[in-house]
Amino acid sequence: MQDLSVIDLSYNKLTKLQDNIFSGNGKLIKVILDGNNFDTLPSFYRQNHESFSTYTFSCKSCNLRILSANVFQNMDGLINLELSHNKLMNVDNVFDKITSLKQLDISYNEISYLSPAAFVHNGNLEILNIAGNPLLVLNPEVFAANHLLRDIDARNATLTKLWSNYNKPVKSLHKLLLSGNFLGTLTNDDFNIMPKLEAIELEDNPLVFDEKLCMLLYFLDLQGITPIDYSKNIYTGADKAFREDIDDFVTIEWKDVHKGKCPEHITESALPELTRIDNKTTYKTIDKIEKEDYEEDDDDDDSDSDEYDDEYYDEETTTKFQDTSLARATYILSVTSVFVLSALVVLTIAVTLTLCILRRNNRFDMQRANLPRLKIPLWNTTPGQKKHSGSVYRPLSEDLSGPKTPKLSRYEFNTTPVVHTA
Repeated sequence: MQDLSVIDLSYNKLTKLQDNIFSGNGKLIKVILDGNNFDTLPSFYRQNHESFSTYTFSCKSCNLRILSANVFQNMDGLINLELSHNKLMNVDNVFDKITSLKQLDISYNEISYLSPAAFVHNGNLEILNIAGNPLLVLNPEVFAANHLLRDIDARNATLTKLWSNYNKPVKSLHKLLLSGNFLGTLTNDDFNIMPKLEAIELEDNPLVFDEKLCMLLYFLDLQGITPIDYSKNIYTGADKAFREDIDDFVTIEWKDVHKGKCPEHITESALPELTRIDNKTTYKTIDKIEKEDYEEDDDDDDSDSDEYDDEYYDEETTTKFQDTSLARATYILSVTSVFVLSALVVLTIAVTLTLCILRRNNRFDMQRANLPRLKIPLWNTTPGQKKHSGSVYRPLSEDLSGPKTPKLSRYEFNTTPVVHTA
């Protein structure tokens, strides 16, 4: 069965699989092993160590207790991995070879600690389900390398505090599910490291709606962060077959969360201690955190993440600089254009008015106008003309109408007769 593409061995009584069980099925795209009793999984391999074409692998409720780092080394094209409702306590290095992974479900296991290196090689991870694990608190450093991570499901994870530290931002996170935990309060810092958060679920938490928490909820509302509820199932009956592919939550209002324990309107004077949650402050905090981490972190795996953060920061700074330069150039060009156009309009109006006045007074006559005129003879019209230094001139001449003056020799002397009169 070399052309086999989907195999479903779910809910049998299988307890062990050989490493080469799928060695002749290189075209497998979907493997379902749910409901068996494996304890562990083999290192699936093919001949010549070629990779499988598998993009979906599911082993839910398989009683798994431990997984080796080589389990999915030949399934590096996996996109969706389902390992929920098992007994796993540690997942370090299990997903290192699956760089294409986008959806990971390890909910309802026995994981009490997630190492910062748990998902460091899963840069394409978008959806993570860690619900039902006894985590107590989340560490943002665990998600430092997951720059595409949009959804985190941490429901029923016995959380008493949201974040253990604020050393790393979770910049891409859009939706966070926290219902069924033991959260007593939330702080401004908890949301500062999630600048793109759009939706959050907080149902079934022992929140104490004191003044600070009410002020925080007020600002979350101003920032457009919406509370959601998954407890109200909107798909029932015949629709259950499609529920796995549908995100069936409903949006609610913040007053449905605090149930009237917070005032509906809070004045600005009543908010002296709360720092506003805005994008500018958030990104400044994020950039500061990233810069400090980049200088202090010498670990090889974390350095890749820091380089990515620096590139993101440089691109953002360059974009802002280019936008500022473009705006400045546009402003200068617009002012110059207005000045030139205004000058042309004024000049046109002045010339038009002058011509109108001259025509009205009958003074605008080119023939009678007292204008300087230069009459320069043509170059070839009169013989004897010469050109010098760009000027045209005639040779000087003297016109004498009387008799010619006699020429005398200086050696000749004639006595002039004297005439006497009486």
